Amino acid sequence: MSNYAKRANMSSSLAVVGFAALVISVTLLGSVQTAALAKDPIRVVVNGIPNGTGPIPYDIQGQTFWAIGPLFNALGGKVQWEGDAARVESFGHSFVIAPDEGTWRLDGMTRGLPRETFMHHGNLYVPLEEVVTSLGCSYRYDSYTKTAYIDTPKR
Repeated sequence: MSNYAKRANMSSSLAVVGFAALVISVTLLGSVQTAALAKDPIRVVVNGIPNGTGPIPYDIQGQTFWAIGPLFNALGGKVQWEGDAARVESFGHSFVIAPDEGTWRLDGMTRGLPRETFMHHGNLYVPLEEVVTSLGCSYRYDSYTKTAYIDTPKR
């Protein structure tokens, strides 16, 4: 094999090794970024009590979504399933909400949602601020601590 052929073979081997190193670096960087996102999830505090169990809330383009089960467990509401839709009674209100819809029915009236609801790991996620303020709760989000604060109406 000539010196030229040896150098060409060595160059292509180095290119393959360099490409493999790049792929591994990008993969590891993505893993670190994912771990960082999981390390700082959104927290929800209802009437001063942090809710740290169950499905975590998600931020989707600046809108906080939380699973309807833990949300109404924290608010003291009652959730019943009718097929894919959830019927909820809380604070004297009744509403029906289903996955992948941009509307919901509150006290018999259809209302729009800022974003569609969705199912994730068997949980129905709803836009947190829209739902709780419609029920008469106050809502505040602290972007620095990534904490949603909900205060329920006085009963």
